[in-house]
Amino acid sequence: MKKILIAAGGTGGHFYPGFSLAKSLRQKGWEALFLLRTNDPARKFLDEEGFPSVEIPLRGMPRSLSGWGRFTASLFESLRISLNIVSDFKPDVVMGMGGYLSFPAILAAALKRKPRLVHESNVLIGLSNRACVILGAKLLRGLPGPGGILVGTPIRPSLAQTLDPVKAKEALGFDSKIPLILIFGGSQGARGINLEVPPILKNIAVQFPRRFQVLHLSGKDFESVKAAYQGADIHVEVKDYFEEMDKAYGACDLVISRAGASTIAELCAQKKPAILIPYPNAAANHQLENAKIIENARAGIILPEENISSKLSSLIQDILFSQGHRALIMKEGYARIPVPTPSQAEKNLVEMIENIARNKV
Repeated sequence: MKKILIAAGGTGGHFYPGFSLAKSLRQKGWEALFLLRTNDPARKFLDEEGFPSVEIPLRGMPRSLSGWGRFTASLFESLRISLNIVSDFKPDVVMGMGGYLSFPAILAAALKRKPRLVHESNVLIGLSNRACVILGAKLLRGLPGPGGILVGTPIRPSLAQTLDPVKAKEALGFDSKIPLILIFGGSQGARGINLEVPPILKNIAVQFPRRFQVLHLSGKDFESVKAAYQGADIHVEVKDYFEEMDKAYGACDLVISRAGASTIAELCAQKKPAILIPYPNAAANHQLENAKIIENARAGIILPEENISSKLSSLIQDILFSQGHRALIMKEGYARIPVPTPSQAEKNLVEMIENIARNKV
């Protein structure tokens, strides 16, 4: 039986592609072991799915000098654990799914002379992945960019398929004849979006009462977001977390969101018009570069967070209420984005891993 060590955790954008890959490999007889951060919520999910995992104490790079001592200690301890795992588990391939967890796994693989790969789901290569490439890991890309091999990004199977909009709206309790705006910022929400978007939608509803609906996934800001919509003459549902994202995507006519790599992959699969508000503090502004993939294909519009109050209202009205069929044009734009489908991405990754394991390169 072939074995693979997968470093994937920290965020859903790193975990779900690794999980999808592990499921595909298991169907082909592979055994997968996951490397997670300490107290990673993904561990419970993996236990339920029958995938073993090991935690390491590595933390993200500190933003101040005072944090470097703890970071260095966590790095050496994480490397020690990773070396023991590689020695004991004896993986045929070590796979990093991006983020800082990849580095100790790939370094241990390099020291033990194991075949190694890293997947970069963003346009810009993160610091950890750049270090992994220097250590001899083959770079696999989720989005087009310089260097590496474009393979695409696997996503949850439920999000790789599109649902009938009418049935999806009805399943969520919305009117099937009225446009629905889906708003989210990732699993933890997005403070800038949560603060500024509800008052704008409430004002639009004064001019267009009951002409649109809202599903707002707020994360930790649930109470304040719910209060902000009070009195709006529209149907609004606010959820702190929503498991049925396949129905949410299927039902919506417009997405307002951040531009993380997993969101970009989901939008490419769902082909939904989007207003993308990149997280302004993302490392190297990588969410902006991700969003350009969508905007350059005319499938979405980039809206800097500082411009939400001045431009969001007109953008929404142009997309949903103008006579120029803007939403249809944006949907068609996804055909111009040269990324593999999620199912093809899984196939590409599995073939790459099996070929590397076979040839020991």
